[in-house]
Amino acid sequence: MKSTNSSNSAHDQLSRASKNTIIASLYLSWFSPVLSSTLVGFRLSGIEILPLILFTVRYSFNYLRLSNSRFLLLLFFLFSSLFSTLYSESTLINWFFCISLLLIPLQIIIPLRTLNRTDRQTVLNSIYILLAIEFVWCSVQVFSNDNSLDRVKGSLIETGAGGHIAPFFLIIGSHLVVVSRQIGIRFRALILSTSLLIAIIADAKQVLLFYSLSVSLALILTKSRYIKPNLRMLKFFAPILVLPLILAYLLTGFGGITAYNYIKLTSQTDGGKAAVAKLLVNPYSEFWQTENFLLGAGPAQTVSRSSGMTIPGYEGNAPAKKFGVSTSKYYENLKVTAAGYGYVGESSATSPASSLLGVLGDFGILGLFLYLLYVWVFLKGSEIDGKVKKTWKNVFILGYFFGLGLISEWPEYSVATIAFCIFLELAYEKK
Repeated sequence: MKSTNSSNSAHDQLSRASKNTIIASLYLSWFSPVLSSTLVGFRLSGIEILPLILFTVRYSFNYLRLSNSRFLLLLFFLFSSLFSTLYSESTLINWFFCISLLLIPLQIIIPLRTLNRTDRQTVLNSIYILLAIEFVWCSVQVFSNDNSLDRVKGSLIETGAGGHIAPFFLIIGSHLVVVSRQIGIRFRALILSTSLLIAIIADAKQVLLFYSLSVSLALILTKSRYIKPNLRMLKFFAPILVLPLILAYLLTGFGGITAYNYIKLTSQTDGGKAAVAKLLVNPYSEFWQTENFLLGAGPAQTVSRSSGMTIPGYEGNAPAKKFGVSTSKYYENLKVTAAGYGYVGESSATSPASSLLGVLGDFGILGLFLYLLYVWVFLKGSEIDGKVKKTWKNVFILGYFFGLGLISEWPEYSVATIAFCIFLELAYEKK
């Protein structure tokens, strides 16, 4: 009896530590940019992952040792990336900084899966509070006198990607509200449709495509006899609210140019992200003549977010340099490759930045394989989640890490990935 009480006490203590870590990281990721810029005059990039790192150091081994296969997979990825670092004669600071961003999903999922029911509800309430704040903030920006497309950033006004991340949070947060079924169906539909409308006004093309395609694919893959009441409601109004809006947006081009014409103009310049992909994916390309395709060019050296954060003018003027990370060898050159022979406009299509291409360039094809395997094994739904929840969970993982991770740096944005992993775990938790 004493042993049982001791075990329960230890679990409750771990759950409280997990709850505090998750909430601290969530709110730091959203408010540290504006607060640090206001209070100290520059943006303190990376401060939001410090609670996650401390928790990982303190508790992660106790969790990982319960699953030897996951633990070994993580070790393979870490040793492979470390060997790439040593082989390329890069610094351990570069390796630690790069790995810290890539392991954000692991660092947030571990505390999420150790929460008890009470602390899980506390985290869910914290999401709802932040969602309400961002709704109000974004709505004010929608009706402001500023007519620029980048005006809708919520509280992320000091970040370059705020115009994408704020609508992203509104949409996934609204989806969490829809699935939770804690309020009426009409109010849930209103919240989700309002979030989608804000995303359209914010010109958040990546977010809209991610959500519409993920929902559509999940609905197609989910057999009707497995649909439970909360997901049957989604099947009713998701296509009505999502697909026509996306179709109208893509055809009319809310940002002044249609998606089709933008892609056409980008390809005509012989540049864009496709040009960067051709260099990094082809082992016989000019890029790999001086680097090792198996092991990569070294951490923070190509087109990952950690690489971009070493470049002057990138998010607060090379924020990674403040931590001692050395300047990327190839980011500027690959930026020129993405621009091609002409300039179409600032967009992910003409930016070299990509998490998946960055992992390939930094750690080689071996590192990319182990990274994708790590993401899938640690996050994917299991049979115990149920067939419906497993399907929806896996589709969102594919859309975020394999989709948004290819066209941009989403998995390395702590503010987006922390929110996404919380959403993923709470929306499709096993009951």
